[in-house]
Amino acid sequence: MAISKIKSNSLQDDIQMQGQTVRLPVGEQVDRPVGDATTYLKGQYRFNNTTKKVELHDGSKWDLVPTQSLTVAFGIALGG
Repeated sequence: MAISKIKSNSLQDDIQMQGQTVRLPVGEQVDRPVGDATTYLKGQYRFNNTTKKVELHDGSKWDLVPTQSLTVAFGIALGG
């Protein structure tokens, strides 16, 4: 199934990816998603084009993700 066909916010299984890169959503600081911070936003990653940094929503606020942590996390997820 193509990724564009996935509409659920509640995938129950691990997603396996292949390839060399993963593209995160990109937006300006003012374009951050809004919603119920504790459920809808918690765990979301995005590239903040204003700060030029990756950020993660922790359930209450957006935090910058250290580049080294992100490299290790995606390396493990992609089997690298």
